[in-house]
Order: sequence, then C-alpha cells, then structure tokens
Amino acid sequence: MRQALNDGDEDRVEEILSAYLAEHPDSVEALRGRGGMYAVLGEMDQALEDLNRALKIAPDDGVALNNRALVFKEMNRKDEAIADYEKAIVCGFDEASLRNNLAILYSSTDRKQKAVEHYGEAIRFDPSDVVFYLNRGACLVDLGEIDPGIADFTSAITLAPNDYRAYALRYNAYVEKGELDKARPDGEKAHQLNPDWKMWASADPSSADNTQIQED
Repeated sequence: MRQALNDGDEDRVEEILSAYLAEHPDSVEALRGRGGMYAVLGEMDQALEDLNRALKIAPDDGVALNNRALVFKEMNRKDEAIADYEKAIVCGFDEASLRNNLAILYSSTDRKQKAVEHYGEAIRFDPSDVVFYLNRGACLVDLGEIDPGIADFTSAITLAPNDYRAYALRYNAYVEKGELDKARPDGEKAHQLNPDWKMWASADPSSADNTQIQED
C-alpha cells in the first residue's frame, strides 16, 4: 500500500483498504485511512461513513477526529468541524495544520479572537510558514489591532521577501491607518511582484490553508 501511496494511486489504496476491512471490519486504522482516501477523492459521504465508524469504535482517536473535521469543513458543517478539531487537541493530536484549519473556521464564523489564538499556536508549531502570519495578521487588522497585524505581515516579508501577498496586506493596513507614505512602497513592491495584486488583496488570505488528511 505504501508504494501505491507513493505513486499517487488512490484507487489502488482504496482497493487494498477495502479488502483488508472485509476481513477486519473493526480496524480503526484502516477505517480512518480509507475515510481519508475517500475525502481525497472528493467522496465526502463515504468518507464520513468510514470516519463515523472509526470513531464509534475509538471515540478518542485524534487522527480520525482530525480527518472527520476536514470532511465536515469541506461539507460546510463548520460547527461540527470545530468540535472535532477541539476534541482532537484534547485527545493529544495537535499540529500546525490542525490549528490553522481550526483558526480558519473560527474566522469564518466571526470568532476572530479565537482564530488569532489558534493561528498563534500554528506559528508556535511551525514558525516558518508564511501563511500563518498572513492569516493572523488579517484577523488582527479585522479586530482593529492594526499594528500587531502589520508586525505579522512584516514577519511574513522577512520569511519570504518575494511574496506579494504580504506586501499587499501590509499596504492595506497602512492605508487603514492613514499612513500613505508607508503604504506606497508596499503597493509598488506588490505590483512589481504581481500586477494583479489588488485583486488578491481584497480576498481572504485564509483561503490558502494547509488542509491535510492524515492517512496513518
């Protein structure tokens, strides 16, 4: 199965897991693995069925909770996704991508202070990921905490000097502060890196999330 995963042969992985489950129907590892594979294939109802079965057998399985949260997120069942992510953390499964995804959900349900907290945890897990700083900075600016938001965008620029998104977001923050002399160079740099930067700058940076199905 590992070779099939390495080859990106999802259908073969599904076939192997289904054959195994025919003989071992209560295997939590196989159920969450096949559930994750169905999610990758976009078959969310089947993914949810397998993950529900896995969690009925092992209610505190953090990986299964994480995977089911991702499925709920894709199905726009936000409150259920949040509940699963929070429970996964309590059960000991915790990582940067989980915290980022949880923060995105809190932000999208207008609980931005909670989002800021979880973006902070994502940064603690992986301080090299530019997206986490962009996401937290955008949340902070939305909360009126413009200077801390600018600090996050500056951190992102330090990590990735050619990422136009950070310049675009810092430009917007400086404009909101009325500091046009500081905004102008950021706008020029963003335009140099991407002439369509203004179109992106009005979008939600958290669309660039780190969704990751855990398969084992």
